[in-house]
Amino acid sequence: MKIAKLLVLLSLAAILAPPSEAVQMFPQRYDARYIMTTDLSRVEVRTSSDGKGRLRSEVSNSGLNRSITLTDYVGGVVYRISTAPRMVLKTPLKEPYEGDFDDAAAKKKNAISLGRKSIKGRMCLGWTFKQDGVACEVWVDEKARFLAHSESKDPRVISKMELVDANTDEQPEALFEIPSGR
Repeated sequence: MKIAKLLVLLSLAAILAPPSEAVQMFPQRYDARYIMTTDLSRVEVRTSSDGKGRLRSEVSNSGLNRSITLTDYVGGVVYRISTAPRMVLKTPLKEPYEGDFDDAAAKKKNAISLGRKSIKGRMCLGWTFKQDGVACEVWVDEKARFLAHSESKDPRVISKMELVDANTDEQPEALFEIPSGR
């Protein structure tokens, strides 16, 4: 009887224990600032993840207008917030989190590895691929898995997104709060 109880307890422990190589379900925790440039414009971009399924992206063009997108993968909604005019739009999330851009994701895009290089003191992995006729090059932080650099070349426009700075500290809850409707 004692052996049966022990087997039941061990079975439960094996079922309930997290796997040692658990797959990250959402973007890892980070806060990164970028400068995105094209031939015609220059904007500041900030992306943040709480590591729990909430992602914030903020775009500002020289302080004239600021737009914020809050993606809640757990709640299945996206909030788009504009400061001028001031409004909040809530829509259902259409695409689940695809996972980090890694070798498996690169393979799906028929990407070619560019190897490793340091960007702003962070070791990054790079790939090049074509998407909808646009030549893309991406470099992703090897540990935190956020974008460190990207370049897209379309016959009409070339855009670059360059990392200014980043951290993987705990992000303030206020970054991911939905503004009240006033």
